[in-house]
Amino acid sequence: MSGPSRTNKWRLAQEKIIKESEQNCMERVYSSIGNSSVTAIHQKLDNLSSRLSSLESNVANVLAVVKKLAVNSKFTASVEFPVENLSSLEEINKKVEEDSQRYVALLRSTLMPEGVIKNLGRVLSLSLIMDMNYGGTFSKKGLNSFESLNSALYEAVKRDGYTFDDYKRDVRLAFSKAKNKVYKRNTELNKQKQQQIETIFIKEDETEETITDEGVKKRKKKKTIT
Repeated sequence: MSGPSRTNKWRLAQEKIIKESEQNCMERVYSSIGNSSVTAIHQKLDNLSSRLSSLESNVANVLAVVKKLAVNSKFTASVEFPVENLSSLEEINKKVEEDSQRYVALLRSTLMPEGVIKNLGRVLSLSLIMDMNYGGTFSKKGLNSFESLNSALYEAVKRDGYTFDDYKRDVRLAFSKAKNKVYKRNTELNKQKQQQIETIFIKEDETEETITDEGVKKRKKKKTIT
């Protein structure tokens, strides 16, 4: 009994040692896997943090550019343009003289790409256009007398091969087109008014004729009865 008992004990001890060895190996494996996973996660977090920092920097740069663009945008231009009257035009001319580069950018964003022929009304109000022309002829105020603004307008629309004479021709044409639209519209309105007046007169005449005809009929009827 003592022999087999000792054998069993020995076998049990061996099994225990084997189990402990296996358990230790598994713990070491799990520990190794866990450490590598944590290291990989840390690396990914570091990369993500770096990317976020780069993104924040890019966003800051974009915002700075947007602010600069806002200063030279149509939204800023719309506050000062179109100019409504001559006194405001004189003030704008002084501002352009003090900061021509800024106003060239403003006018370029306002006029281009179509140019001054189509978009002069974005710079000068229609009432002001009607009171002006380019050269100051026919007792009109000339745009060319506002030298700083006039020069800025040319710089705003200037392109390769585009001369100052080309610019003057285009501005004169812009004045002419804008005024012709007003004249044409006024003519059409006057024509409509005239047609309305004639229609009223015709209706009045028809009413008078109807009343006269009825009076004649009544008199004839009385004579017949008599």
